[in-house]
Amino acid sequence: KDRKFRLSTYKNCFVASEAVDFLVAARYARSRAEAVQLGKRLQRHLGLFAHVCDDHEFADDYLFFRFTGIYAFGNRALTNAIRDIEEIGNSSVPSGDGGSSSI
Repeated sequence: KDRKFRLSTYKNCFVASEAVDFLVAARYARSRAEAVQLGKRLQRHLGLFAHVCDDHEFADDYLFFRFTGIYAFGNRALTNAIRDIEEIGNSSVPSGDGGSSSI
């Protein structure tokens, strides 16, 4: 969705606090703080999205972010990215009991 802020228009972006709402409502996170940590991992490790001016890390705030790369296409970008990061966590982070741990 296009957003306006201080006389500038930012195309095809989302508000970070609304993404936090979604992550909690869809039960990808148990709390807003956990949703922020997940968002930071998605931003840092998968490069799923970037701040529209590359000025901010993901936070529970009125900040605009835009999906990047392969995730910029289609309306299931966030769900697909979360699945990807869960697969990365399950395959690469051993737990103390010999199994895998998700991120």
